[in-house]
Amino acid sequence: MSDFQQALRYEAVNATAIAALIESRFRPAGESPQGEDYPRADYQRISGRPTRHYTGDSDLEEERYQINCWAKTQLGAYTLAQAFRAHFDRFRGAMGLTGSHCHVRGMYLDSERDDQASPADGTERGPFRVIQEYAVWWVS
Repeated sequence: MSDFQQALRYEAVNATAIAALIESRFRPAGESPQGEDYPRADYQRISGRPTRHYTGDSDLEEERYQINCWAKTQLGAYTLAQAFRAHFDRFRGAMGLTGSHCHVRGMYLDSERDDQASPADGTERGPFRVIQEYAVWWVS
């Protein structure tokens, strides 16, 4: 797990509006325990590339992250997505625990779309999801 991923998780579960909805249910994609309650969210790194300047490599990381906001209802997924958007869109500054944080130069919501998963438990409807993609520039 990268410094940014640790900082992202710390920031999300300690942001008042997000934590009020999901408590600590924010994990890397695919790592939610079977049967975990909703609403919840997960994240994954979509892409990254090194940044360079005319004298060589830079310490600045440029990456794209996907955050999935899951809920039993469409309104629940929208509400959670709005809490993430309000906190992370246009985020700048220190993120994470003091001493092990990273500095975000810019974090911007690039796209957002809706989805509904297939039911896994035999019910008529699966959970709803809002998928957000963020562009992030950060340094350790």
